[in-house]
Amino acid sequence: MLKGFGVAAATTRLSDLVAVVRQFANVCKPGVTPISFARQCERVYRGTYAAPGRTESADDPVVMTDVSECVKRPREARFLIVGRGKAGQEQDFLGAKGYYIDFSEIQAFYEKVDRDQALDLLSAARQQRDRCTGRQLMCMHCTRRQLIGAGAVGGMALAAGHWSAASGTSSPPPAPNSKVRICVVIAGKPEGRSWGLSESDLVPIMKRLAQAEKNLGNVEFVIGQASTTEQTVQLLDEAGPDAPVLAVSADIFGLSNFNNSNAVMPTIFRQGRPVAVFHMPIIGGHDWCLVNPWREEGHRITLFNTSDYDELERAASLLRVIPLLRRSRVLVSPPFKGTPKSYTPEKVKQRLGVEMVAIADGRYDEVMANVDERAAKAEAKRWLNEAKNHLHQIGPPRHSADVHR
Repeated sequence: MLKGFGVAAATTRLSDLVAVVRQFANVCKPGVTPISFARQCERVYRGTYAAPGRTESADDPVVMTDVSECVKRPREARFLIVGRGKAGQEQDFLGAKGYYIDFSEIQAFYEKVDRDQALDLLSAARQQRDRCTGRQLMCMHCTRRQLIGAGAVGGMALAAGHWSAASGTSSPPPAPNSKVRICVVIAGKPEGRSWGLSESDLVPIMKRLAQAEKNLGNVEFVIGQASTTEQTVQLLDEAGPDAPVLAVSADIFGLSNFNNSNAVMPTIFRQGRPVAVFHMPIIGGHDWCLVNPWREEGHRITLFNTSDYDELERAASLLRVIPLLRRSRVLVSPPFKGTPKSYTPEKVKQRLGVEMVAIADGRYDEVMANVDERAAKAEAKRWLNEAKNHLHQIGPPRHSADVHR
């Protein structure tokens, strides 16, 4: 490409691209400037558009199901209700039959599952879904399932286990630092090229990160630029072993380096760190479309595909949950229900970092019996008063129109 001359054409037809590329033959002609060249390319490209006029679509009639059939089908339906009600019971829901089963039944079948066959069935189902919806790799827009935030919610859901705890002795809680560290990786080189950020594009990002650090209060950002494994490892080491990662996509393939192992994201994955990707549409590069496949591979990653800088603070507020969980302990009271992964202390700590402490049988009743009733009422009154004062400071709810605005 000649210096100062560049063009982009968004199309799925090779002929459109060829028509535009042919314009480079005129670059060296007298009087051709970057502006005139760009305008000529635009005229050629727009010439590939369909001519204006009446367009017609193929006939695709929808066959409506008869009302009587809609009423009939639920009566033939069966579904399972897990963990609620008495196992073995049956209940009618608008004609459909619901059967109650216990977690132990699910667990019994789970142990017999052929994992390879299950993965094959899942893969086939996804392929069928993609054929039905027309989804392709470059069209994967990852929804924001805040995996990291879900990890915190999962910590509460883990009380669904069958952990039979006895006295429940535990190590003393760790003394937390005042702040948790988050490693902010500017992935790629911000050189202002097409499909990439420039140094000026990074200015509002850095400003918003500084504001987020101040707003959150218990977060410290360790910020640096990295494109290779060596650079990424150096930055991660500086942030510390417990620091999650906020990756800002700054180059067209700044995260993956064209799916090369010597890149930012593979290095982060090898260390098993959770990561949130902040990607600005259009100028942030192509690697946003890899987030969903990375997640399906089992990596803890989520995507903020937005030009809203406030989402940087949102990402940081979720990422900080993970190191905070490692400093936390959760009191649990048996009996519980769930899978072994949800009630085995070692598995819970390995996944979430939080320590589960069992309340010994009878201990809860013993403590409650010794509570000073007057002191309890005074404490409850203090909480209520503080809540009322807080609501008073917030003021009345805003009108719905203000919220939408």
